[in-house]
Amino acid sequence: MITITADHYDRAADRIESGGWCRHSYGAYGEETGGVCLIGAMHYAAGGDNVVLLKRSAPDLYAEIPDNCGPEEWNDAQTDKRKVIRLLRRVARNMRKATT
Repeated sequence: MITITADHYDRAADRIESGGWCRHSYGAYGEETGGVCLIGAMHYAAGGDNVVLLKRSAPDLYAEIPDNCGPEEWNDAQTDKRKVIRLLRRVARNMRKATT
């Protein structure tokens, strides 16, 4: 398992901005283009490494989503990729603030 960094969240947001976003599927996470969900974007950002977004491995992400759902459910409940991108950027920004 990799250590998720602020850069991973920014790369995931970049991937959604450049390739598109989807719901109810990981999407084209192994490809350079095509829509991906939040999990698919994080997988891409990690260079294809297995990304396990559990509360213990991604506490900064879980702090930003409701307690009653995980990242997949949160992604699927959204109606606009901008919300997903904003979440990823906010988590990255908060992680950087916490380390300075």
